Amino acid sequence: MGRVVVAVDGGQASDSALDWAIELARTTPTELQIVTVYDSVWSPYGDSASQFRPLYESVLERAAERISRTAPQVRFTQTVRNGLAPTEIARASREADLLVLGTHKPTRMRGAVYGTLPLRVAATTHCPTVVVPVQWTPSAGPVVVGFDAVNEQPAAIRFAREFASERHRHLVVVHAWHIPPIVAVEMLSNAALWDSMKAAHHETLSREVAAIREADPRLTVRGVLKEGPAVVALLGEGTGASVLVVGRHGRGAVAGLLLGSTSHDVLLNMPCPVVVVPE
Repeated sequence: MGRVVVAVDGGQASDSALDWAIELARTTPTELQIVTVYDSVWSPYGDSASQFRPLYESVLERAAERISRTAPQVRFTQTVRNGLAPTEIARASREADLLVLGTHKPTRMRGAVYGTLPLRVAATTHCPTVVVPVQWTPSAGPVVVGFDAVNEQPAAIRFAREFASERHRHLVVVHAWHIPPIVAVEMLSNAALWDSMKAAHHETLSREVAAIREADPRLTVRGVLKEGPAVVALLGEGTGASVLVVGRHGRGAVAGLLLGSTSHDVLLNMPCPVVVVPE
């Protein structure tokens, strides 16, 4: 996996992110870079806000102790970055093969990496980003990836395939299809047309699954075709998964638009760690 940056803030969510990264490093050659962001913008004291920097350094010390206690063989470095958290975490991703951060989003608990921050960060990072829910525990479940036949996601598919293969997990490729309600009403009287559309989507999914099997014959791959919203299909299959992988297109200023509605909604309702892969 190479260089993995883990964003920490000393809270429960960042502990879960760190634990996820440690678990990864146990089985994959990995160097962890533990990063915390010293945000002095909020302080009215200007330069004197540096008096608070030791608090951030103590977060790194606790993270280092956690790694040394649970996985002493794992290599790591520590860095304090100064600036706004979303900006600095995104900048750190420039130097990483993978970025890991935690979230309290499924709960109402407070943390520095919480609320919309995971959405904002995942929308602007330069490498695949893993968002780990608070109180995460290891799972032997499959790797689940969303496949959109319209907006091709080769990077997401490739990441999911390699991640599953390296960890000896099954890969589940989910493809959801639906038609606008006004068209559906018209098609109720034409079952043959409905069946032909479903068959076309099935064929598209089958070709993708076949391509994955050809790329890695040792990998166990299963395709899942669902009629309905993609987010519903992904959340259903993602329950009990080790990770759920989604793609991301483009960059800009609004997280929901950047991620796309499906990736955005998956992060708001995550059933397991979610990997957002820039295309």
